[in-house]
Amino acid sequence: MNTGTVQGFWHAPNFLLGVLGGAFGQRGRKAYIRAQPPAFQNVNDGIRRAPSSYARLHYYAALSFDFHADDGRRRLCRFRVIPLDGGEESGLPDTQDRQEPWNERRRPQEWKSPDHLRREYHQRLTQQGSIEYQLQIQIHECAPQDTQAIYNIGRAWHPETHPWMDLGRLTLTEPLSSSTTESLRFRVSHLPPALSLPEPLSPIDYRSIGWMRARIYPVVQSWRALLQRTRVSLGLGMPVQWDRPKLAVWKRFRTPRTATFAIPLSSAKHQKVQALLRSSREQWYETLPDITTLHSLRFCVLDADDSEAQPMLMINTVYDGELRDHLDELIFDSSELFGDVLKAVIRGPSSNPHRLREWLLKTSLKENAFYVGAVGQTRSEILENQRLRLRLHDELSAHDGLLRSMDPEAIRQHLLRVILDAAPYEGLPQAPSAALSLLARARAGLDLVYSLANPVSGLLARDILRWVGRRPLQKRVLLGLALIPWGLYTALPTLVILTLIRLLEAREPDAQPAELSPERLAQLEASEDHRLMNNLTFLAPVKGSRLRRMLLRIILNGAERGSRHLWVDGELAGIDTIHFARFLSLDGGRRLLFMSDYDGTWRRYLGDFLGPGSRAVVPIWSNLAGCPKTRWLFKTTPDFASAFLRFTRAQQIEPLLWFCAYPNVSMPNKLSNKALRDGLFQPSMTRDDAQLWLDLLNR
Repeated sequence: MNTGTVQGFWHAPNFLLGVLGGAFGQRGRKAYIRAQPPAFQNVNDGIRRAPSSYARLHYYAALSFDFHADDGRRRLCRFRVIPLDGGEESGLPDTQDRQEPWNERRRPQEWKSPDHLRREYHQRLTQQGSIEYQLQIQIHECAPQDTQAIYNIGRAWHPETHPWMDLGRLTLTEPLSSSTTESLRFRVSHLPPALSLPEPLSPIDYRSIGWMRARIYPVVQSWRALLQRTRVSLGLGMPVQWDRPKLAVWKRFRTPRTATFAIPLSSAKHQKVQALLRSSREQWYETLPDITTLHSLRFCVLDADDSEAQPMLMINTVYDGELRDHLDELIFDSSELFGDVLKAVIRGPSSNPHRLREWLLKTSLKENAFYVGAVGQTRSEILENQRLRLRLHDELSAHDGLLRSMDPEAIRQHLLRVILDAAPYEGLPQAPSAALSLLARARAGLDLVYSLANPVSGLLARDILRWVGRRPLQKRVLLGLALIPWGLYTALPTLVILTLIRLLEAREPDAQPAELSPERLAQLEASEDHRLMNNLTFLAPVKGSRLRRMLLRIILNGAERGSRHLWVDGELAGIDTIHFARFLSLDGGRRLLFMSDYDGTWRRYLGDFLGPGSRAVVPIWSNLAGCPKTRWLFKTTPDFASAFLRFTRAQQIEPLLWFCAYPNVSMPNKLSNKALRDGLFQPSMTRDDAQLWLDLLNR
């Protein structure tokens, strides 16, 4: 069904001309409409300019169907769907549209996101619980004087001679996932016995449009299904938008991604921004769960250092997909909130989301290192997998007595059938997680070779050996042999760097004990440990020498390379509670910003930095002014731990706003939920493997 009572084409050759014209954009559409005089009026009838909602449009099936009644009389019929309340249709064309119906470009005042209507419809359906339409029918009593024009989809049947009659009520209750929608099949010829498509006599017969659709749609849908199966088998997954595949997305081997924006603040607006963000927290928390690409978001104000630099409003986001698409969704869904914040700090494009997006991109900063705990898992997958775990637990609990006597593989197969039946209605996955594509694996391999070519990559030697040790035996042997020349290549530069660092450590004075007022400490502690997931934001000056800044850049580069290739199994140098961690060098390398999302308490998290994860953080922290001294970069002194905790507390910043899309899903849960999903959709398992899968479910 389409908007408008008629279509801009009326037989097969005419339709093909329209498709060909559309392929050449606005110029082609204009040429087609001008060459086909009836098309001008017909296109005018169907176009809609910026409607308020899909729920406020009228949809017409302009095809004429043969209608077979019990009395045997020959009839035709047409259908339409309108809002149940019969309200006025939204988005009707104005004078400008009617003069240039081929012009589909946005007008200057039309700034909404390209998928605004889809998301508005989803939100409306979620809030209202249902959207209702009236299905109506027109009936034509065939007569001997009828011509083929009665089948012309370019001409409407007049409502006075063919009144619309109520046929039924259509109720939509919940949106389907993109994967479910993609698996649906539509057939024009799939009709009840009372309806049929009339047969055309030639290509220029008005009945040729329905005949053509009935034969072309199954072929196109079969191609799409074949393409989908091919992509899944190659590990490429299924793109969200089939009409806009992006090779860059397929090649990316580390997702999700992060972006940070730094907006300078004048001293006068510093307090205003803080008050505004604190007062609007509840509004943000109501809005942000609807952002489908958002994992984590934080706003914080960074005070100026001792130089002439200004204070900054720092915005950090962790997101799925392309940054521009994510910002479109984020800014559009929270446009008023974003606008209020930016109006408080700038004179700029805060009222236009698209201009605001471009303005924000100009303020973006590149992170020096970024760690992802659950590599490759999108926000929607994390939430789907958590729902899957809970649903599996519910099913086991409900039939515990019956299932206990069954074979482990039979239990798994039973659970699989239950999930497949419930998936379309409960937002559950219907297939295993998409594997990393061949292109992404190739790019990751090349990037690993590039990383190892760095002469000082020997600083990561211990982590590289651990990574090799986790490979299968055959790969372990081959990689071990390959590391021999690499070790010889990096030994001398790494030794020089470590010696230089040790000389600096010996010459630099001991750090002064960090000071933190009891009031400030109480404020920080009051904001922590309220839920499973917490956050840490830390800003500290770098030690004053240029040599220290250079060393910090080298170490951060090593941390980034390690995060890309070595710490990709859910552990950052032995710490298994970190969801995301990012380091940014600010003010020309004079300060370092650290932001992290982690499980558990602050004290346990920092304790991990001093224990199993010391190699990930201590070498970086040791370059910061006020941090206790180390020995040979990685080794700590006996009193290092207490001084380290005091130093971190003293440099900690409380975000004005912090949001995570799944605050009650732990990092180990992310990994085990993915393993549960992939195991559930295996074609078959041995008894032992099925028992291991059930043990994972029962943890």
